[in-house]
Amino acid sequence: MSIAILVVLCGAAGALAVLGPERAPQSFSGSFGADGALRLNSGFWMLLVVSAGSLLGNLHRIVRERTTVSREGLVLAGRRTRRVAWPPSRSYFFLRTRRHLGHAEACAWLLDPAGTALRVPGTRRLSKDEDRALLAAAAAVQTIWEWGVTRAVAYDDGSYCPAPNDAIEQERRASDRRVSYLTSCGIVPGTGAHPGAL
Repeated sequence: MSIAILVVLCGAAGALAVLGPERAPQSFSGSFGADGALRLNSGFWMLLVVSAGSLLGNLHRIVRERTTVSREGLVLAGRRTRRVAWPPSRSYFFLRTRRHLGHAEACAWLLDPAGTALRVPGTRRLSKDEDRALLAAAAAVQTIWEWGVTRAVAYDDGSYCPAPNDAIEQERRASDRRVSYLTSCGIVPGTGAHPGAL
């Protein structure tokens, strides 16, 4: 969104600079000084600074946020970096979804030993289709868990720890049921497509 605002603002300023005071639309005639130089108002600059700041903030988040797996556990590097030991069961990972600007966003979460729900950076998936986003995030979790299993550091003892927040627990169970249903229908995790469509 901030990229679109930046493009429009820069395009408008460029068009006004090229057109000059004689050919600019009447609504922009106040944008030029008496000497014919382009003068942009404070609203334009405020929008430009806010959208550029938003863009830089999003780029910083994309570059900084990641999950690193090792034999000792997971390093969740987001706003704060947290080190978490491998959970005793695959069920400690769960998915949450939300709608945002016409897109579905699915992200993996992890219950730490104290029962706190921690977002797993790098597993956020966006799609217009909620099922596709959910399956892509589920594939990311499966990749993390399989890494631990293949290196004999993660074991599934079958335990289940409910989330301390009832709303999160209900969302967790609903997401698990939805992923189970989609995979039982033959939907390929990570792609959202039926096997015959690949």
